[in-house]
Amino acid sequence: MAERTLNLIRDCYADFGRTLACEKLRECHGLVLSRETVRHLMTEAGLWIPRRQRPPKIQQPRSRREVHRNLGGPLSIFNGEDSWTLPIPARYVIGQDGVIAYAQANADYTQRPEPDDLFPVLDRLKTTSQADA
Repeated sequence: MAERTLNLIRDCYADFGRTLACEKLRECHGLVLSRETVRHLMTEAGLWIPRRQRPPKIQQPRSRREVHRNLGGPLSIFNGEDSWTLPIPARYVIGQDGVIAYAQANADYTQRPEPDDLFPVLDRLKTTSQADA
């Protein structure tokens, strides 16, 4: 049952939080599971990250909000939420199998990976996909 549930979550609810995924599994598929069970399945599969393990959000000071409004709109509208948080830039390389091969996130947007850091990852993915073909 865990495998079936995890497949449903991956196929239909991978970008949902545990509570909404739990509700949808119950409503649409007749699977009655606790939120904790869904949380455990999603965490083990890498589909959900506990809040303590997520990168921090950067709140804009109130003094800067007027600047953002004058530059074209408040962050809350761009972000689709009411928080005035700046997203943390991240870069991912995802293989054709859906597995994350490289991940980098840094609150300092000036800290970016060098292309030389990514080439070995891309080469490894290329070799893997050729071997699978």
